[in-house]
Amino acid sequence: MKKRIAVIVFTIGSLGLFSFVMIAKNGKAGYTGSPGENACNNCHNSYALNSGSGSISFSSNIPADSYTPDSVYQIKVVVRKPGVSLFGFGLEALKSGNTNAGTFTVTDVVHTQQLTAVNGRKNMTHKLNGGASTDSAVFTFNWKAPSTNVGNITFYYSGVCANGNNANTFDYVYKGSHVVSSTSTVGFEEVKQPYADLEVRPFPAGGFVDVHFLLEEEADILINLITIDGKMVKTEVMKNQFPGEKSYTIYTSGLNAGIYILQAQINGVAVSRKFMLMQ
Repeated sequence: MKKRIAVIVFTIGSLGLFSFVMIAKNGKAGYTGSPGENACNNCHNSYALNSGSGSISFSSNIPADSYTPDSVYQIKVVVRKPGVSLFGFGLEALKSGNTNAGTFTVTDVVHTQQLTAVNGRKNMTHKLNGGASTDSAVFTFNWKAPSTNVGNITFYYSGVCANGNNANTFDYVYKGSHVVSSTSTVGFEEVKQPYADLEVRPFPAGGFVDVHFLLEEEADILINLITIDGKMVKTEVMKNQFPGEKSYTIYTSGLNAGIYILQAQINGVAVSRKFMLMQ
């Protein structure tokens, strides 16, 4: 009788351990590496973040990284490392203020799922064994842009290349981020624009850009120059500007050639234009 009880206890204990191991392979929200969150290396910490021969990449069909409000796009996250056969990931999209931007839709129920982190942010993650694949795993899902222009949106993501030892040890972790901007020229719906016909004209030989627009009313003007990955590199402030045609020269010497975003805030209404800077 005692032997029989012992066998039952051992069996139940084994099932409990097995259940814990399986749950540990499921995705977890809140580990994307975004502001205020850890990345996957909070638990999988045997190796330094972004070390080894692996990687994580983000791609989408968002044209030129400029979303159109209320449009649906496909997102693809690929986690890679030669010789690995189990991968995982977590991703979220945040606007200014680090709150959710847009909505996710699961399109591959076998490999991905949507979870909510303790901070309330919505995440896309892998499902139980959804990243079981040799050398790399591809995770795809849809993202619907916000219904209005909310400015730059950053996708934060983190991925695990696991060794399959049913523990959090000796796994490699990678993280990254990707910024998209809006194609909309209106800062907010139902807001009267205090300007018209904003143009950005880069000087062909580099060195400066000219900003032209028609000011419809007296305004304070703030012009920001932003890199394509969201870094502010220059700010110009013009107070108490009278209505009429305006032209401002923004000097860009010292900046690298590449794609930039010029953001003008006119009496609090924001509008952005992308341009190519030649140096």
